[in-house]
Parts: sequence; structure tokens; C-alpha cells
Amino acid sequence: MSETTTVRIPPLAPEQFSAEQEAVAGAMKQYNFARVMVHHPELYQVYIPFARKLMSQSNLALREREILILRTLELCNESYDAPHHRHIAQQVGMSNAEIDAAVAGLKKHLASNEQLLVTAAEELVTHKRIADDTWRLLEQHYSRQQMMEMVFLVGNYTMMAMATRSFGIQLEE
Repeated sequence: MSETTTVRIPPLAPEQFSAEQEAVAGAMKQYNFARVMVHHPELYQVYIPFARKLMSQSNLALREREILILRTLELCNESYDAPHHRHIAQQVGMSNAEIDAAVAGLKKHLASNEQLLVTAAEELVTHKRIADDTWRLLEQHYSRQQMMEMVFLVGNYTMMAMATRSFGIQLEE
């Protein structure tokens, strides 16, 4: 299987945006992901509320979300979003050792509930479901809504990895 490192869908320069593209990109227009997605504004416009719910309106704590995201992106061999989320993880107070542990799937440096999040991300990416034993352990720490969000968060970032890798989205300079 060959890996794509070339740009397949080039990011559109903000000065080339139509009014519709400008509206849908909004404050995200400095990011190559948004500048690529505006090539299909209808799809991007539908996707934004879903992603926003998972990122800024979630019932999961910021740190917990980042652990799930970091591990998922690593498992998906994703290189566009991963540096962004390393930075976000630092902003929410994670140490470099904790970030590295989440990325690598190492349990040390993480609390027991956070270790479960790493396991859940691994099971979701690998088997497309959380195993029964892991589910029972997660239920001791998380609400039903939080557990549902875990599944959708990992699914979202798996889909993001598929998009960034397939479209050849490059990290901003």
C-alpha cells in the first residue's frame, strides 16, 4: 500500500474564497483543513456542528478528550491534526510525558481512568467497538453520555485522519 504525501486537494487561499466559502470557514480559515474543506462548502457546513459538539460542547473533560484524540491520531498514522492536538494538550495542562504516554499508548504517567481511555481508543480503532470488560470499567468513571461521546470522538478523528491523509493536507508553516 503506498502512502500519499502529495497534496491532492490544494488549500484555497482565503482571498479566493467565495462568500459561501468565507462564511463556512469563518475563524478557521488560517488552517489548511478548513481551506481544503471549503472546496465542498455544503459538506463542511454539515460537518462543523458535529465537530464543534465533540470539541467544545462535550461532556468529557478537555484532558480526557485530548487523550482519546492523541491516541486515535497516532493509531491512524495521522500527521496533520496530531501536532495541533499536542499543542492543545499542553494548553489543557498535560505534561510532555503525559502527552507522549497518550500518543504511544503507554499507561505510565496516566491516571487509571485515563489508561482506560487509551484502551478504549485502541479497541475502537482496531475492532470498531469497546470490549465488554473495558466498557464495564469505563462505566465506573463515566456517564452514559460521556461514553457515547467517546465513541463518536474516536470515530470523528478516525474520519479526520482518513480525510487529511487522502486529501494530502499539509501542516501549516
